[in-house]
Amino acid sequence: CISPYGGSNDNNTPIEYKSCSSTSTDWYFDGFNIVYTSGSKCLDLDGGSGDDGTKIEFQDCNSSKVQQMWFHDGITNQIRLLKKAEQCIGKISGYLKVYSCDEEKRTDINWDIGGATGSDV
Repeated sequence: CISPYGGSNDNNTPIEYKSCSSTSTDWYFDGFNIVYTSGSKCLDLDGGSGDDGTKIEFQDCNSSKVQQMWFHDGITNQIRLLKKAEQCIGKISGYLKVYSCDEEKRTDINWDIGGATGSDV
């Protein structure tokens, strides 16, 4: 499961990864955006670069911002950055960051996408 650090609803809050306490999810895909159930916050690249190690944070949703556009690769179970498809969301040291999708090197980039439609994170 992923959540804003400390439960904050503020922009620029890092996203943390932790074990799930229930079967429900707080995130969903809306087109290419990954949206928090509040409906107004999305996963966003800090600074928008997409380089290895870039942190992922909580930001107001803006469907025209390319740093908020992601897609789920159903073959590899990776969540990839749309503008730089070789970069994936990774679970690094308790937080979400972007890293190369090279499966031989990374084991922390595979995601179990729940829900009947495959749209929940």
